[in-house]
Amino acid sequence: MSDEKPAFDSDEVEDKINRKKITRHRLRSNGFSAATVRDNRTQINDCLATIYQDPGGRVPDMKKIAIKKTSPFGKILLFLCIVAGIMAALVWATFFLPKSGQDTSQLDLALNGPSTITLGAPGTFSITYSNNYPVALKNVSLNVYYPTGFSFETSSIAATNSGHTEWDLGDLAPGASGSVVISGETFGNNGEQKTWHAFLNYTPSNFNSELQKSVSLTTKVGESPLTLTVSGPDQIAVGSPANFTITVNNNGSWTSPVALLPVLPPNFALASSSPELDSNNQWSIPYSSDSSATSTTFTFSGQFTGIADQATPIQAMLLMPGVDGQTTEIANASVTPALTKSNVAFDLAINGSLADFSSSPGSSLAITLHIKNTGTSSISNVVPELILQAPSLNRQSILDWSNIQDKNNGNIIGQQLSDTLRQGTITWDKTLIPALVSLQPGDEVEIDVELPIKDNTAIDLSSISASTISATANLNYQDSKGTNQTLNANPITITINSDLQFSQHDASNGTEHSVGWTLENNFHDLKNISITATAFGDVDFSNQNSSVGTITYDTTKNQIIWNIPELPAGASTNKAGFQLTLKKNNPSQSTLLSAPLVTAEDTATGKTITETSTAISL
Repeated sequence: MSDEKPAFDSDEVEDKINRKKITRHRLRSNGFSAATVRDNRTQINDCLATIYQDPGGRVPDMKKIAIKKTSPFGKILLFLCIVAGIMAALVWATFFLPKSGQDTSQLDLALNGPSTITLGAPGTFSITYSNNYPVALKNVSLNVYYPTGFSFETSSIAATNSGHTEWDLGDLAPGASGSVVISGETFGNNGEQKTWHAFLNYTPSNFNSELQKSVSLTTKVGESPLTLTVSGPDQIAVGSPANFTITVNNNGSWTSPVALLPVLPPNFALASSSPELDSNNQWSIPYSSDSSATSTTFTFSGQFTGIADQATPIQAMLLMPGVDGQTTEIANASVTPALTKSNVAFDLAINGSLADFSSSPGSSLAITLHIKNTGTSSISNVVPELILQAPSLNRQSILDWSNIQDKNNGNIIGQQLSDTLRQGTITWDKTLIPALVSLQPGDEVEIDVELPIKDNTAIDLSSISASTISATANLNYQDSKGTNQTLNANPITITINSDLQFSQHDASNGTEHSVGWTLENNFHDLKNISITATAFGDVDFSNQNSSVGTITYDTTKNQIIWNIPELPAGASTNKAGFQLTLKKNNPSQSTLLSAPLVTAEDTATGKTITETSTAISL
């Protein structure tokens, strides 16, 4: 390939010179003579060709090359736009971007605390900060967002707001540092994660905008002095009674009152609970600073409606009361029984009642368990079980188990549940009741038991603090497929009220009757006691007296009324007396005084006691 440059027309070059205004006149004006210009024309043409030729050595058509002029006004406008853009960028950078060396990485911020927290135990969290900028930081402030369930107690620097979440730290010199230490208690469920957030706001002294740096810390509730369990049957027949038990254990280190809330599904109808739920449908547990290790049991019963073979959870929550009516959940538990169709009817009745009722010391409990196969196939190996939990003193139950009457001689096992509660369990099987070997469709079995409640001669009633008896019953059997099944009967809670005893006597001497009323009370304090009776015929009321309270006569209603504001348990025998004199004999009159009506309020149970005596005849 030849290295020679392609030839070009000198006239064409000269024509281009004229186009580019490179004239002989302009060359002469710059000190070049005409001869020099003429002699160097070839050199000029060579230079121009070199300038315009491409890398391959080709020379463009010189006649098509032209110079486009730019308007002076356009140049000025373009220049002004460039200057305005540069100024805007500088302003933006001044106000919104940190200068060199002013990024937030030059501020150290750390949040430290325990990774695992014991429920309710004091915990300490520290927030440290350090200024690594070469300039001072102005208006430094700290904001902290606590996790739900944290209860603030103290901080090393006083907060500037009532919620103890904001601190004004003033100015921070280059290289200076500081810290805020916060103490408090954390409440939540075992294993629940709790996250802290801290924000430090500041303005570098050579900067026009506020900057912010944040940090967070996640801790976990790892231990709890309170444990909660819910127990109940694995399977429950739709429409059949079901019993559940909630147990709260305190290892002794928890000293604050809590509330226990049963969380029941919409298809569960609550029938009864022991103790009774309050107006908020929960139980209160009054733990205090002198609480010791305890195990507290709560029971409730009801029945399910809905579709069989579905799982339905029964839950319980422990709540710690807070300010403004707020509560914090500190424990939860649940049990999930399966709902099935029932082929067996199983009922518990006491003193003819299927529901809760009241009794008193010295009375007897007539207990009946009724079992019936309502299905279309047989059941076998039927084992009914009756469980009675009652108040106790010195490990002796208020129930008189030594005088139980049970013709089937069920197996009895006693168990002391606490210092004040004792349990007795009676179990029957096919060896005691042959009919329990197998129940064909339509077959039924009844088991009757009579069990007395001790009176004051058998146990010191004034030393017993509890006042309820809980009765539950379970039925275990095998269905036609050989599968073990369990049914719960309706639970019954028996409230033991005062053993208030009223007696009356009459000493007559013709038309004059000296009447005496006597009250005795050994179990629970009473208040608002009233004994009322109506006198018949034309009589005079006189010589009234009473050892406690007041006795009066209402002439408009012919009523004798003995009112006693308070009557402590274990008080001595209380008496009242009066005289009724018949002023006119009426042969048709057979009754002098109606049967007295006795009413009193038991301060321990809150129940109203009502009983009647016998009338006084002529």
